Amino acid sequence: MAQYNAAQGLTIVEATPQTFDTAFLDVPYKIYENVPEWIAPLRFEVAGFLKAKSPYLAHANARYFIAKRGDTLVGRISAQVDRLVAETMGQGTGQFGYFECEDNPETSAALLGAAEAWLKGQGMTRILGPFNPSINEEVGLLIDGFDTPNVMLMPHGRPYYRALVEAQGYQKVKELYAYDFDVRPELDARFLKMEAWVDKNPDLEVRFIDKRNVQADIALALDIFNEAWRDNWGFTPMTDGEAERFGKSLALILQPDLGAFAYLKGEPIAFMITLPDLNSIIHDLEGKLFPLNWAKLLYRLKRKRFARARTPLLGVRKAHQNTRLGGMLSIYIISKIRRETLKYGMTHCELSWILEDNPGINNMLSSIGGEIYKRYGIFEKTL
Repeated sequence: MAQYNAAQGLTIVEATPQTFDTAFLDVPYKIYENVPEWIAPLRFEVAGFLKAKSPYLAHANARYFIAKRGDTLVGRISAQVDRLVAETMGQGTGQFGYFECEDNPETSAALLGAAEAWLKGQGMTRILGPFNPSINEEVGLLIDGFDTPNVMLMPHGRPYYRALVEAQGYQKVKELYAYDFDVRPELDARFLKMEAWVDKNPDLEVRFIDKRNVQADIALALDIFNEAWRDNWGFTPMTDGEAERFGKSLALILQPDLGAFAYLKGEPIAFMITLPDLNSIIHDLEGKLFPLNWAKLLYRLKRKRFARARTPLLGVRKAHQNTRLGGMLSIYIISKIRRETLKYGMTHCELSWILEDNPGINNMLSSIGGEIYKRYGIFEKTL
């Protein structure tokens, strides 16, 4: 573990996946000390991405930097080189993530500078982020929507972060949207007519996740997802190891009746998975399960009462994208799952994240009553 002085009174501590320091997990608690909207993720889940045994690190290398002023934690950042990113976004593309920082340009300059220096040493020619740690996990720097809590697997942020990043020469290259969808009203009558048409069509079938074969259905969903999104900006496929980890992480929270597949003549062509928002039941646990929080979590999971949901995965196979059938099946699945969410006491669902330049999905979500309530930026700099 390396340590060096970045400026008078400011120290940067560098760690590797093998020498991971749990102080990296402690930083956000300092940054969000008086921010009630921030909900701490479960610490063991975050650590699972950062330590050497992470399946992500089977195809990536990373460094972690912590900023201290004296004994006080004041910031953190990661730097990643991912060979799969090189294959999809071009050679020389390095990434940063997990950016948290006090409102001090000196501190942000030291953190970003440390990440940039390490990436340069790895032969990278540009830096892009934030990715925590990849595009298949937490993505983006929150730039609008600070007055509402972060849902599971979505980052929060401080309003001054954008200025700190841009002051170091970064430019926003992509914007990501999170939609808020009120699940209580029935969909518009024209969409109900679509449902009736699908129900009467003998070539079409829609089913929920099979309780007896959950892992197989998650694998099927990821297969459709990888095909559906492969040409989108930033796409990086999940490896088998990452998919397995993803499936295991969903085991406690996944409800089979909140995931559905659409079939055309027996072939799966579309899917959607909605998850109860774990953050809505861990908001008071501070990311920790021990000594007694695990019992609270298990009790709350058993009750199956959640304030909201998040839809992180949906997709239509390439052959049916931008077709009337593909759109109808997507809306059909959304409508079907919407009704199921009511059983869990949910009132709202976040549909996220959606690229700003994906008109098909954006138009569909707007048409069913979704409203953009959070925006995230991806920022880039030439090294």
